[in-house]
Amino acid sequence: MIRVFVSSVSRGLEPVRTQIISDLQTAGYDIGAMERFGAQPQPPIDVCLREVRNAGVIVLLIGPRYGSLLPQGISYTQAEFREAQGNGIPVLAFRLPDDANLPSEEATRLAEFETEVGAATTYAAVSPSESLDRLSTRVLAALSSAISRGELVHRFSVFQRYERFFAAQLGGTAAFFNHDGPFIGRDLQLKRLIEFFDDSEPVSASQSARRKWQEQTASRSSESRPKA
Repeated sequence: MIRVFVSSVSRGLEPVRTQIISDLQTAGYDIGAMERFGAQPQPPIDVCLREVRNAGVIVLLIGPRYGSLLPQGISYTQAEFREAQGNGIPVLAFRLPDDANLPSEEATRLAEFETEVGAATTYAAVSPSESLDRLSTRVLAALSSAISRGELVHRFSVFQRYERFFAAQLGGTAAFFNHDGPFIGRDLQLKRLIEFFDDSEPVSASQSARRKWQEQTASRSSESRPKA
């Protein structure tokens, strides 16, 4: 199942986002969207970018506003686009008409964002005369076409992210490690280490272990020699 992350401003697009998310779910897609984040201990931008990285494709709506600024000087939506680009995640972008009352400074930022997206991907423009009620249909059609072209496939990674690799040990916490996970495997080596550290005379124990290792090595060597 392909996971789709819907990236856009929220204010003014609530009905449009609701319709797109509903239609995507009905079509069998797995959905990532701010409406489904719920309460989480991480900052909103960290949650957004994590969800972007977990997606197989981004549906990006540019406009009708630029959106709230992050401390880095860009909007959430632009940060999500750059995160997708940095992780090689396909982006299907749609340029919506600007809000009629958009301040000039925000309009400039939005135009620069549009240029950045247009330099990396081909976006579909929605004309001012076109109803946004049809946008969901265009999104589904774009996804279907991308799948037919083989552009949306499950993304494999050679290395798992630490959150997934240590999921059992983390226990749902945000910490890198909580030291609750058991040691697994190499039981004999672990037993010898424990015996070594528990020994009251570590130096002599070390010498004894070295002699034992030498004896075992010599024994294996003699056994491996071909007999005349």
